[in-house]
Amino acid sequence: MTEEEISRTFLSDITVDFDVAKAAVAGVKHKEFKPIAHAFWTNVKGAMNLLQLPHFFLMYSLMREKESLVFLDVYLPFGRQGLLYSDGVKKRVDEEVSRRLTEWQARKEFTEEMAADADKHLASLLRREMVQRQVRMVLLSLLSATWTAFEVLAGDAWQFALNAKPTETAQSVLQRLFPAGAPEGISAKGIPVWLAAKYDFDLRQHIGDILKLRIDFSDVNEIRKAYAAAFGEKACLRDILDDRKLAVLEATRHLVVHRGAIVDEKYNKTSGQNFPVNEPLPLEPAFLSEILNAGIAAGSSIVTFLDEWLVTE
Repeated sequence: MTEEEISRTFLSDITVDFDVAKAAVAGVKHKEFKPIAHAFWTNVKGAMNLLQLPHFFLMYSLMREKESLVFLDVYLPFGRQGLLYSDGVKKRVDEEVSRRLTEWQARKEFTEEMAADADKHLASLLRREMVQRQVRMVLLSLLSATWTAFEVLAGDAWQFALNAKPTETAQSVLQRLFPAGAPEGISAKGIPVWLAAKYDFDLRQHIGDILKLRIDFSDVNEIRKAYAAAFGEKACLRDILDDRKLAVLEATRHLVVHRGAIVDEKYNKTSGQNFPVNEPLPLEPAFLSEILNAGIAAGSSIVTFLDEWLVTE
């Protein structure tokens, strides 16, 4: 990948639709479910801010540079007149600088011009290997953060649903996910006394709390089983959780955190990729866009599904 491609990848060609998450969260009707949905939106925004971070810093730096140039342009005439930088001169200079900057920022072309300048500066900076490495780490963090936003949402939403409506979910989940002989003595027939005592022997609002601890929500296959057990074999849930790109996001996140983003045979087999083994994971824009959008879309769909289930079931 050339330096120009890295610049393009980072600023232009990675297209992420996080408005779908914003819309899903804004549409939540169940009052008690809103904090969980909002946490997902907050995590998605945080992840997407990583994508914009170098651009933001560059634009901030360019703003300071522009302020310095405007200051010099305003102050130099006073210097040529032999006027000292007195309080009176300072006041006049500050007012004129502020006026010019406000006028400049009010122009409709302002944002586009700043973005274009930031692009040029980033392209220049990316000639340096150290900067390339830092940009790569930002992108890898973005991948990990996006999967984490989905994983946390999937677990917390499932937990909330079981707590909210144990009658509709608990028996099915116990029978399908925790048959006799499961760890910690949980079974379809009973729950240990020590576990019941933890919640003062009132488990009516804590079924999700108890059962979530026994499910690995870092695994999309386990998420799929947990949701099917709680809500049945819903076609919409299959569409969400059977998305191949979501599975690739999961595998990629695990590669990032467990293998330092160095490709191995297991990753290629799991993700269906054919990347060079023992080499750094290629960060191509189309690949990144697909799997990032898959995680955000899946979480958004779960928010919508569970909100409707909580309100109507």
